[in-house]
Amino acid sequence: MVYSPTVEERDEPEIQPAEVRLEIVEEVDLAAFEPREVYFWLDRYFLRKEILAPTTEAIVKDFGLSSHAFHAAGQTLLSRWKELKSQPDFEVVYESWAKYLLIVYGTSVADEELFIRHTYLSTLAKLMAWRRLTGERAAPDDDQILSLLEGRFFKEHGIENFLEEDFFSWVARGDAKAAGVETARQLLSLLQNYNLRELSEDVLKSLYQELVDPATRHDLGEYYTPDWL
Repeated sequence: MVYSPTVEERDEPEIQPAEVRLEIVEEVDLAAFEPREVYFWLDRYFLRKEILAPTTEAIVKDFGLSSHAFHAAGQTLLSRWKELKSQPDFEVVYESWAKYLLIVYGTSVADEELFIRHTYLSTLAKLMAWRRLTGERAAPDDDQILSLLEGRFFKEHGIENFLEEDFFSWVARGDAKAAGVETARQLLSLLQNYNLRELSEDVLKSLYQELVDPATRHDLGEYYTPDWL
């Protein structure tokens, strides 16, 4: 059994064991695995020496709803958002996002949890695009991270109308920068184990379908073209 530890924001420097909340992210029966599957499962959690192909299954396990990456990054983003959401610059971002959702769906579906999930997916997509374009193995510095979260990196490299500043670049603004950089580093530490030049599947579609509640999507008439078609 694999657990993801999270703790609420607090002022005291030390964390007591009782304050840590453990959530199960994966439960498996290793006896049912083939030997090679056991090796890769252990490698994923303890060693991380294998360079992986970015299959939908692997990406969803590492970054999906039940992953430690999502729990940790989501907690970081949500905690910071709650502290900043009343500031005018951040408030207008959320209201604009909610307005566009209303136009698209014809009904109000916006809430803070969905906004954070969209922010998480957007941040991950930007980092994957950066890794695929640059091939860099070393992590970027703070300024480079903020540049790619804002979309400046892509524009400076001649890629226009691809990723200008969007609703979810709030993580690169003002008092949110530290949380944005922290989240990016958490995700990059996992992405470095993938050879993104082998990317041949729409992994972001699969992540979106998992992170945005299927019942909600279907109620809104939101469906995706099946891969076989």
